[in-house]
Amino acid sequence: MNNRIGFSKGNQITSKIIMWLSSGSVSHAFMIYFDEDFKADYIFEATTQCIRIVPLGVYKKKYNIVAVYTPLHPLENGFVELGKWLGAKYDFTGLFSFIFVILGRIFKYRWRNFLASSDAMFCSEAVSNVLRWSKYPGFHYSPDMVSPEDLLNFCKKNMESVR
Repeated sequence: MNNRIGFSKGNQITSKIIMWLSSGSVSHAFMIYFDEDFKADYIFEATTQCIRIVPLGVYKKKYNIVAVYTPLHPLENGFVELGKWLGAKYDFTGLFSFIFVILGRIFKYRWRNFLASSDAMFCSEAVSNVLRWSKYPGFHYSPDMVSPEDLLNFCKKNMESVR
């Protein structure tokens, strides 16, 4: 399985707020995988609608992909686990309370994401869970406290850049 991790930024207000709050260059994290049945790359992502799969070509028409990384450690176990979340709802409350995690960082506190849901995820939480479930070496972040920018920085140090 050739899973990759991708990052993008959008022009929507939520994307701009996420980048501003996290002092980041990206607002979205997702998984890319090759589907053997359709013989094409697909994006597995958490969006405001739900956790879904969309063809990479369709995604590229709407969003600006900033970076893609190939893991140096297998992600199969985590990716299979993420598949169980397909169709699950987006964690709006977790994303909202993530603001307090960011504020804590500013004031040098480690505040938990106190409203994170156990039955929903936001984008960086989904990708972080894949890394955690796969026991990716060096990945020690709490999934509900990771921004897309945090993940991007981890990938830069621990994976191969595709572009």
